Amino acid sequence: MIVVFTKEQNTQFWMMAFNGNGSPHTNSHYFGATTLHPIQPQIPFEDKDDDRMHHICHWPAHRDHFHESEDTFYKRYSYIVVMKRLTIPADFLVHHPMHMYRHAVMKHQNVEYTMTVKMESHKEDPDRTNHINVFGEWREFATACRFDYEKMIRFRYMYLLNDVVGPAIEQIPVFHLC
Repeated sequence: MIVVFTKEQNTQFWMMAFNGNGSPHTNSHYFGATTLHPIQPQIPFEDKDDDRMHHICHWPAHRDHFHESEDTFYKRYSYIVVMKRLTIPADFLVHHPMHMYRHAVMKHQNVEYTMTVKMESHKEDPDRTNHINVFGEWREFATACRFDYEKMIRFRYMYLLNDVVGPAIEQIPVFHLC
């Protein structure tokens, strides 16, 4: 027996069964339609530019995501993988001067990766610093965290970690991702 699933408009999910020779199986239990339940409701047009609306999170404390301060920003994982770096938004840098740090720790549940922070300048105007980028094993990190390719990731700055490197103490910002 061969079972075929098709999805049509209005999220109708159709299932039909066929015998091995291609003739339709007429048992009524195998024919019909059912409604698919989307993971996330459709986003209203006026909220489509708000990254929080595209963030799907199954964490129990998800409700805390909607009264956020300047410690949080959102980036789509697919952009990070294609560019091979995380570019930190300028409005986040106003409150957190990331150019002072050389490393950052990214955490999600039990997964923890240390990544490199670099400040990059424009070649046309070397005095103008535009971007703070975080480089590291993003694909490996996302695989360990089971992030989907199109996931909108929430980055929340948590605290500074002091690390002793030789005679100096290096401060490392820690981010929680979900």
